Amino acid sequence: ISVMAVLIFSMGITNVFADSTTYSVWVKGTQVTSDNASNVLNDGTVSYDAESNTLTLKNASLSVASGENASYAIEAPAGVNIELLGNNTISSTGITMPPVYSNNGAIIIKGAGTLDITGQAGTISAKGLLTIDGATVKSVTTGNGFLGMESKTGMEIINNANVNVTTNGAACLQCANPNQANGPYIKITDSVVNTDSGDSWSVSAASNITITDSEVSAESTGVAIGSDFGDVIISNSVVEAISTGSEGNGIYTATGKINISDGSVVAT
Repeated sequence: ISVMAVLIFSMGITNVFADSTTYSVWVKGTQVTSDNASNVLNDGTVSYDAESNTLTLKNASLSVASGENASYAIEAPAGVNIELLGNNTISSTGITMPPVYSNNGAIIIKGAGTLDITGQAGTISAKGLLTIDGATVKSVTTGNGFLGMESKTGMEIINNANVNVTTNGAACLQCANPNQANGPYIKITDSVVNTDSGDSWSVSAASNITITDSEVSAESTGVAIGSDFGDVIISNSVVEAISTGSEGNGIYTATGKINISDGSVVAT
């Protein structure tokens, strides 16, 4: 009997001191683990499901600033899905990196909630595909010459998403990669998008820009909607592409074609 008691006791000690599983996701500098996944910040606003690689924000307020331990509000090197519940805010002050960042993966933002995100040096950056799926996102870049939302692979705004992006002299939506000139694209489908970039291209992609069944308003003193190497394809959509600069273009492609079918398009 004493041997059994010792065995049971030792097994209990093993469980207590067992290492937790760590995941490649950080929230305000806190790495997500199997121990904290259900309540990452201990305030009930952030949780993580490892099976689906989904970080859920529920009325979360995530802020980072220079001088603190965290450079990013959300960092996911291998990519992450972000589910929005309720009204959520993310902000970054005095940091020359966007507050939501993946240096090697894709980011998907989805859910019935909203996200207001502000950054000095951009707001969302992904090496992989950046997708806004049915979510409402307001993005404001406060620093001069920094991008809004960017991807090195492509960007898809789909399924009744509502996206509003403002910058100061850099692209609001940009998909470009020096090593993949013909790849990065932008696709807007069944959604509403508003962008205002000031003195720069507003919606910019290396490859095709496709707008389908959507409402898009893009404003810039330079190019409002422009592709370096691909086509601009607009179908069954209401589009306003307004360049207020004397040498700007409403819709522009350097080497491709502009194809418009159905809908209403104003480009100046």
